[in-house]
Amino acid sequence: MRSSVITPFRKEFVQQLLEWFQSEEMEKLILLSSSDLGNYLQERLLQSPFRCLCSASFTKSLGAKSSLLKNFWPDLKEDNFFTEINQYKNSRLPFSIGGITRTLYEECEKKNLSLVILIMFCAEGDNASEAFRFAQQMDAWLELRRKYQRKNRPLAEWNAPISWTAFYGSAASEIIY
Repeated sequence: MRSSVITPFRKEFVQQLLEWFQSEEMEKLILLSSSDLGNYLQERLLQSPFRCLCSASFTKSLGAKSSLLKNFWPDLKEDNFFTEINQYKNSRLPFSIGGITRTLYEECEKKNLSLVILIMFCAEGDNASEAFRFAQQMDAWLELRRKYQRKNRPLAEWNAPISWTAFYGSAASEIIY
């Protein structure tokens, strides 16, 4: 889902999503999310713009494998910034995580569902290159391309969807120059 859910319908959307998740008997829910780099101190991202936020159920399900996840996605809860924001806002989540992310996290915690939120901090604008980095980072952890690779073929490259060709609208007409 690339567009946001209208604020008054977030809770209803999340509830329907979780009902579907449970009816399909899925084990884990992975949400890819981004956050504005301006809300995060640059020096804290010198190593990586990636963070994860796991529900208690997800953390429990990983067990000893949790360190593998944290090699690719440092835990946002273990970040000093997370603690500072919580004290400032009296919240369980950083203020810079929006959309359905906060609602989904809170509902999964209430219902004891297994959720991991993979977050990339990035600047506003054309984020195509960040999207590819995000996909590569997720694939490094989950090895999706390798699992679904056809025999005797190289790993497929990531391709941008056609909708990205005119990301900021059509090109200006040559007539105006």
